[in-house]
Amino acid sequence: MCTPAVLILSADQLFAAMLRDRICAFLASRCAIAHSMSEAHATLNEAEFDLLITGGRILEGDVIELIASQRGRVSRVLVIAGHIEPQLAENLRTYAVNGVFDSSRDNPDNLERAVRATLASRHYWSPCIHGSESSKTTIAVSLRSLSPTERLVLATIGDGTDNDAASSLLGMAVSSIQSVRRSLHLKLGVRHKGDLMCKAVELGFVRFDGGAPTRIGFGNLLTGYYRESKRPVPLSPALAARYPEAAQAAALRRPCDKFRSRSPEKNAVAA
Repeated sequence: MCTPAVLILSADQLFAAMLRDRICAFLASRCAIAHSMSEAHATLNEAEFDLLITGGRILEGDVIELIASQRGRVSRVLVIAGHIEPQLAENLRTYAVNGVFDSSRDNPDNLERAVRATLASRHYWSPCIHGSESSKTTIAVSLRSLSPTERLVLATIGDGTDNDAASSLLGMAVSSIQSVRRSLHLKLGVRHKGDLMCKAVELGFVRFDGGAPTRIGFGNLLTGYYRESKRPVPLSPALAARYPEAAQAAALRRPCDKFRSRSPEKNAVAA
């Protein structure tokens, strides 16, 4: 392999510099650093990279959206983070991210192994990535029990968004949002809005990092909703413009959308 080009995305400038020096110590490579999502997009649009190294979180924006939108500009992705939430892990699998390194529990000496494996398109996920077997089973059951509609609504209201705002964003009737909210409370064993928000964070649908909350992998959830739901509502122009994969999935469902002429209140979404 020629000298690999590596892009490190991290809002933490010290961490990014230390990671670059650590990688250059065991791998002859050309390393570039981006400290924001916009800087990463600009860098990836200018040149192709063999490896993108990023954390599971960034101060602004969604890393999953970056991975989805730049798959043609970067060959491989390695995510380094101290905690990988279940929904984030599922999103990373969806986009075939074969490198995930748990910086808080994996042996630091394994970083070289993770980098080299990812560059060679081999699989490296830290064995401790999901925590204990008991918690992994509980979380897996929680995720499997949720329909595509419930996952999408949880990501929307999990940051405290009320029913009216969620209805406006998703194009679903308020009564549909209320119905899905009740179903989420039942399936996830919560009673109050605050409990539901905590569960959304625990499962990795929402993240709070000081500023505005981030809906993790929202575009991926939206695409899944239009691919799998029995009767999806029409996709709004704003969401279609931001999430082209969801727009493509929604376009394929249009011939079957016999309910589109109904009134909004009757446009209930099958959960």
